[in-house]
Amino acid sequence: MVRYGVMRPSELPPFDIGSLVVNQNEKRYQFYTRLRESVEKDGFRNPILCYHKQSGSTLPYGHSRAKIAKDLGIDIPAIICDFVGDYTDCPRMDTVGEIRERFIDPPSIVEFWECGLNIWGCRQVHLAEKDADWFDDFQDKRNMARARKGRGLQTLDEYERFSRTRTSKV
Repeated sequence: MVRYGVMRPSELPPFDIGSLVVNQNEKRYQFYTRLRESVEKDGFRNPILCYHKQSGSTLPYGHSRAKIAKDLGIDIPAIICDFVGDYTDCPRMDTVGEIRERFIDPPSIVEFWECGLNIWGCRQVHLAEKDADWFDDFQDKRNMARARKGRGLQTLDEYERFSRTRTSKV
């Protein structure tokens, strides 16, 4: 069940954003510094993605924003793939459109996986335009390579059409 809510810093699962990647992005683009300044000025533009399972929670998307939320001690908007049923008080989202509406900078890709959602392609507006273009291109190429490795990705729209077709034939 995909839901939308707000997570407190204490609710965020443990995560490692990879010090090597953080240091490289910070050194080259001042990525974290600029993102933090943006959050302090305008708040979070886009939610993080959290998988909430019986075995624990993970953050597949939004590590930098989650780190900033923890550092500043502020709540953060989250799209929650709730496999346990602990977030029933949060509104359910059933379509790609509903998911994209929660972003100020909507992702170019929202994909349904059997184990949750994959989201990518949000514009890095806190970076200089030339840096944002490079960073977005790098992210897109990396994620497209993952998709080509046979992960069997489908968009939520495709999954919903498939489910309706399958149900109508039964």
